[in-house]
Parts: sequence; C-alpha cells; structure tokens
Amino acid sequence: MKIAPFAVEEWMNEYEVGAKYNIAETCVDSISLDELFELTHTDKKEFLDDICARRLTYGDI
Repeated sequence: MKIAPFAVEEWMNEYEVGAKYNIAETCVDSISLDELFELTHTDKKEFLDDICARRLTYGDI
C-alpha cells in the first residue's frame, strides 16, 4: 500500500524552524514551572506553602 505524504507535515518540516512566528504549530513550546511562576507574577514559595497545606480528599461528590 502506498500512502501519500501528508502535505501539511512536509510543509511544517521545511518551514517551522526558521519561522519568526509559527502559527501552524499544534503544540506550544514547553516552559519550566519557574518560568510559569514568573509569567503569572505568582510568588512560588507562597503558592507552594498554600498548596502543601491543603488536605488531600476525594473532593465533592
């Protein structure tokens, strides 16, 4: 069986690396948790202290 090449994927393979703005990508580039805290202007220590103090329950049913 001969399967035709997927043209969109071939186009992305050729052009996505050099693109200034990649608007064809289906996935975003990953970031670290430190970068996420910085982007959201969230105090990491305060957030972690708060979440670590929460009780682990099954939640609402």
